[in-house]
Amino acid sequence: GAGERKSSVLKRRLNAGRKLFKLSIPRENRIPLICTSSLDVLPTLIACISPLEATAGTTGAYSTSAQSGKTKREQQLHQDEVDIRRLACLTLNNLSVPDPNKAVMALGRHSTALLTALLRNVESAAPESHLCVICLYNLSFLDDAADVLIGFGLGLGGGLGADASAAAAAASSSPHHYSIGCDFLNTSLSSSDPNDVSGSTIATASSTVSSSGARRRSPIRNRGGARQQHRSPSSSPSPSPTATTRKVYHHHRQQQQHCYGPPLDNNRSLLRILEAMIRTYSPFLLSPVLSVEGEAIRWAVGLMSNLVSVERRADIVLHTDIPFYIVQNLRSTPRTNINEWTEESMEEMSLIFLCNLIKFEGGREMLKTLEVNAAIEPVLGKGGIHAYRAGLIHCALAEEGNDGDDDYKMTQSYAADGEYPPLVQRSDTMGEF
Repeated sequence: GAGERKSSVLKRRLNAGRKLFKLSIPRENRIPLICTSSLDVLPTLIACISPLEATAGTTGAYSTSAQSGKTKREQQLHQDEVDIRRLACLTLNNLSVPDPNKAVMALGRHSTALLTALLRNVESAAPESHLCVICLYNLSFLDDAADVLIGFGLGLGGGLGADASAAAAAASSSPHHYSIGCDFLNTSLSSSDPNDVSGSTIATASSTVSSSGARRRSPIRNRGGARQQHRSPSSSPSPSPTATTRKVYHHHRQQQQHCYGPPLDNNRSLLRILEAMIRTYSPFLLSPVLSVEGEAIRWAVGLMSNLVSVERRADIVLHTDIPFYIVQNLRSTPRTNINEWTEESMEEMSLIFLCNLIKFEGGREMLKTLEVNAAIEPVLGKGGIHAYRAGLIHCALAEEGNDGDDDYKMTQSYAADGEYPPLVQRSDTMGEF
C-alpha cells in the first residue's frame, strides 16, 4: 500500500543520506561536493532540511504529544524523516567549513533557499535547530557572508511564540535580502523567491558520488552528545539583571535609536529570530545538563561574535537585546569553575563577543550600561586566556586607568590604534562532525 511505498522511499533516502554524510567527513571531499558543477548536492540537502508541515512559529510537528496518537508504523516513518533531516544538517555543517564552500552556500544561486530553510528550522524550534545555527555560524566566518546573514529575513510576522496560523501564513511570504553597506540609513530592499527544490531527493546525490574510502562514524549523533529530545525549562527563573540595569540599558537604546532598516523592523529577520531564540532558551543555561536549547544559544553567541567583528554590523546588533542576554547569561552561568570554560563553550564565546564589541565606541558605551564588569569580575586575575580577555574588557571600560598597570597601558595602546590582539584562533574542525 501507500504506507509501504513511503517506508521504502524513506529507507532509500536514509541510506543515501548516511552515504552522503560519510562522504562529507574527509576534508578533501568537501569542496568537490559543493563547488563541482556535476555534483549539485546543495538543493538536495536543502529539500531534506525543510521544516515538517511548514510549522513556522510552532513546535507542534516535533512535540511528543503530536506523535503519541500515531501508530507504531507512523512513528517509525516520522523517525526516519527526522533522521534524514538530522543527517542533512550534519552534512551541511561539514560542507560549510571550507572557505570556498562558504561563498557558494551563502552567496551562490541556492543561498536564499538554504538560509530560508535554516532560519525556518530555528524559528519553528525544530529538534535540529541547533545544528542549523552551527551551519550559520560556520558561514559567518566569511566576511561577505556575514554581511548577507545580518541582513537576511523571512518576511513579515511569525517568530517564536507567535500564533501558529499567522506564522504559517507568514512563512509563505518571500524571503528578503537586505543590502548592507557602510551607511545603514540608506539600506535598500530587494526580494527574491527561494529556489524550487521540491522534487529533489537525497538519493540523487548518492547515485552520483561514490562513498569508497570514507571513514566510519555514527551518522546520528549530536555534537558533544547533547540530548535530542526537548526538555522543560528549569524551574529557576530566567536570568534577569537588576531593575536599574534594565532601565539604563533601554534608556540608552532609545537615545541611540535610528532608522536602521528592515533587519531591525522585520521580526522574522535572522537577528530577530535569534534574539527571540536566545530569550526563550536562556532558562536552559541555568541547568548543568547539556540540552539542545543550550547548544543553540552557544552557537548563536559564536555567530554573533563573528557578526560584531566589524563596526557597521556591530552597530545593528547593538540595537537588539542580544548583548543584554549574552551578558546576563554569562553572569548567571552555573559553571563557576573557570576550568570548565572549555574551547567553544558558551562562556568563551561570550567573552569573544564582548572583546569584539569593546573595539568600538558604541560597543563600549553599551557594555557600560549593562554592568558587564559584574559578569567578568569572577574571571579577573585567574590566569589563562579567559582572564586575559576579561582583563581587556575591564581595562577598555575603565574611565581611569593606573599608569603603572601594564595591562591597562597595553589595552589603551590597542584602543588608540583601533585594533586588538587575536582573541581566538579558528580551528579547521570548528562546526564539523
